[in-house]
Parts: sequence; structure tokens; C-alpha cells
Amino acid sequence: MALYGVVFAVLENDIRRLLAYHIISQVGYMVAGVGIGTAMAINGASAHAFCHILYKALLFMGAGAVIEMTGRSKFTELGGLYKYMPLTFWLYMIGAFSISGVPLFNGFVSKTMIVESAAGSHLPLVWLMLECASIGTFLHTGLKVPYLTWFSRKEPVVEAKEPPTNMLAAMGITAFLCVFIGVYPQALYRLLPYTVEYAPYAPAHVIGMSQLLLFTFVGFWALRSKLHGTPTITLDTDWFYRKAGKRFIWFCEKPLLKFATDIDKVMKDLANSFIRFSRNPMAASMILITATSTRLLTPFNPAYRQKGQELVEARKQAVEEPMEKMSIGTGVLLVILFFAFYLLIYLTHGVLWT
Repeated sequence: MALYGVVFAVLENDIRRLLAYHIISQVGYMVAGVGIGTAMAINGASAHAFCHILYKALLFMGAGAVIEMTGRSKFTELGGLYKYMPLTFWLYMIGAFSISGVPLFNGFVSKTMIVESAAGSHLPLVWLMLECASIGTFLHTGLKVPYLTWFSRKEPVVEAKEPPTNMLAAMGITAFLCVFIGVYPQALYRLLPYTVEYAPYAPAHVIGMSQLLLFTFVGFWALRSKLHGTPTITLDTDWFYRKAGKRFIWFCEKPLLKFATDIDKVMKDLANSFIRFSRNPMAASMILITATSTRLLTPFNPAYRQKGQELVEARKQAVEEPMEKMSIGTGVLLVILFFAFYLLIYLTHGVLWT
């Protein structure tokens, strides 16, 4: 998990998504600590969970301030904001130094416990993966985000200003806690489940982490021109539903729409047929007979194709022409005959069909 989040953060162009991927990475440290299972590893996982809440909240507040004041979240649309938002930058950097494990910040006193427990438990592969994740975290949260957001342009795409006082106050309180725990880790260590015998500021720990961060900075500065974001969407597990969604949209726009159009045409033709029949049943019946005979005889005699056009004209004329009306007396006579026929059948039913 620690490396998974870092790898996708490398590809990300959105500041919020990048920080979200680093949540996965930091939770990976905690899972590793629980998996190692020693007292120091469990202490490190617990401490890192607490510290992560603080510095990640600070990072998201910093990113949120940028988005609130600029309306932009893509690195390709940001840059040059230091002139307008310097205080936001420095508050964000406290969170960035914390998550990167810079000495004197809270991430250092918790993350190094997990890394050292992996080394002490003779798990070199786990130790190496956690160290690589530390490099990636500092590279992107501590260097890429601030560089592309505040310094990559001489002038920003949009002008901005510092966020409101309440936002700065919230960031300031969280930043103070990050520094306080980093300088005085015993305040946190007293709350951990096991007695802490780990000394975070031992020279070996400080020198080792400082070297790691220094060489990461040198590599970033040398390659900074190649680390600009690209206006693309990074596909993660959403690859499955994005690809499936694309196929589903194609199915709806092509075959399903054609099927619906054909059904609509059939229903309209059927409705028009009922309309024609209701207006002039006799003419409509003759048209139906003519159409059926034309379709049956056309394969044998091409001359019948001409009747197709004549049939269309006949249908139009049948709709427009009024139905021939019969006199009232004739209608009454037909009704009387119908009822007489019905009565005859009813009376003779018991005699003829028993």
C-alpha cells in the first residue's frame, strides 16, 4: 500500500487526488507496522495514525485554500502563487515536512519507528519498500506540489489572495501541533499502548533521514523540468468502470438507440394504420389487400413494384377522403338485422345444438 499510493501520486495532475493517494501510502505504513507486530512497530503504527490525522488535515486545508482562492486544482492550471499566497505556502510546507518525515516535525517521530522496527525485525525487503515510499512522499507532497502550485510560473493563470482568517487560523493551529509533537514527542509517546524505548533523535536516525531527503531534493531539482503535470486522467481501479462505461455508452448510442428508433417507427406506422382504418375502413382494407398482394407478387414480377408508389398515394388519399356515409334508416335496419340474427341463434341454440 505504501508504494501503491506513491506510484499513482507520481502520475497525478490533480492536487486533491495526489494527496488522496498519499493517504493510501501513509495507511500502508500503519498496516506494515501492524504486520511486523513488535511492540515498537505497534507503537509506530498508533503514533503514525495520530500524526497522519494532523498533517494530512493541514495538507488538505492548504490545497483547499488554493482551490478556494483560484478555482483551480490541476497542476497544469496552477503556479506562480507564492507572490499572492505566501502564508498559505509556509503553512502547507509544515504539513509537507511532517508527512515527509523531516526531523523536528511529527511525521519523523512516528514514521521512523515503523521503518526501524522493520530493520530490527530483519525484514530488509519491507524496510527497503518503506524507504522508497518515504522518497516518493517527499518527492511529490514535499516538492512537486509546492513547486507546481507556487513557483512553476512567473505569474499565475489567475490572480489570488490569502484565504480568510478563519481558514488560516485552522491551518495555524494544526501546524503548531505538527511542530509541537515533532519537537516534544514524549507528549505523544505517553499515549501509546507499549512503553516507548525508541529515541527518534538519535544521530543515526537524524543523519539517515536527512541524507534520504537531501538526495531526493537534489534529484527533484535536477529533473524538475520533466515533472510538470499533464492534462490527463490517471486511471486506477476506475479503469474497469471507465472502460465498461465507455462500452455501455456506445451500446446505448448505437444498437440500443437504433432498436428504439425501429420500435418507434413500427408503433407510429401501427398507429397511423389504425387512424386510416378508423377514418375509412373500406379503403384501408383495400389498401391492406393490395399491399399484401404486391409484396407477395413482386419477387415473381418486377412490374408490381410500381404499385408500391401507387399504394402510398392511395393511403394518403384514404386518410384525406371522408368515409362514405350511409343513411340513418340503413343504419337502423342493419342494427335490427344484427339483433334478429343474434336472437335467432339464441332461441335455436337449445334445439339445434343439443
